[in-house]
Amino acid sequence: MELLKEYRQSLISEVVTKGLNPNAEMKDSGVEWIGEIPNYWVMTKTKYYFNGGMGETILSQSLVDEGLPVWSSTEQDKYFGYVNDSKLKLFYGDLVIPGRGVSIGFVKRVYEPSTATQTTIYLKKFNEINHNFVYYLFIGFRKQFFFYSRTSIPQITVQEVQNNPIITPPYLNSSKSWSI
Repeated sequence: MELLKEYRQSLISEVVTKGLNPNAEMKDSGVEWIGEIPNYWVMTKTKYYFNGGMGETILSQSLVDEGLPVWSSTEQDKYFGYVNDSKLKLFYGDLVIPGRGVSIGFVKRVYEPSTATQTTIYLKKFNEINHNFVYYLFIGFRKQFFFYSRTSIPQITVQEVQNNPIITPPYLNSSKSWSI
């Protein structure tokens, strides 16, 4: 199983950085850990596609049995609990990234209206890009993308996440429909 997981990860990384055409002309990305990318791909930053911020403080006494799901800083794709209402509303296509502790960088995709706790960084898509592609890009390069301060409680900031590079094929930057 571990070997299959490693193979899956390397395949994702290869497709994300080299595209589907292994014979494509390549250029230097300018980022050492990314290496070469296809000539026609675009290098930009997360902040040009997503608005980011920290989730809100949600106290355990605010939790209810049913309501708006709440993401927290865990590695699992499961909710912390539910609240009746929240100022922060996340929707399909948004991303949630734990910002503290051992689960830094375990990116989660939002599929339904939800919210997030103060220990998470949210990315709300505002520009045309395939959120699934960005999700796979982030998980493929998790260790490189999420540089964090090595303090007693490791953490990353919204600014650090927003300045992460994103490499995209040109069709992810247009109105054409493209899916993974």
